Amino acid sequence: MGIISNLFIHLLTYKIMKKFSPAEIQGTRDYFSGKGFPVVSATVLGHTFSYFVLPPSLETKLPDFVFRCTGDPDRE
Repeated sequence: MGIISNLFIHLLTYKIMKKFSPAEIQGTRDYFSGKGFPVVSATVLGHTFSYFVLPPSLETKLPDFVFRCTGDPDRE
């Protein structure tokens, strides 16, 4: 897939996926941190971000999965 296709898919899924409040995001971070899940930092196209690596046992039906927790600027 080309970069335009990937960008379109990203924008489409961003619009339809659940948005989380800052409190929900912090609660998720606290939970993952409390469980001892490792944190990895990455830089992509000049944007640095970090993420937790979750064990596959959390979702056994999906061998490769991502739990995304994006904020909604309109929620508190």
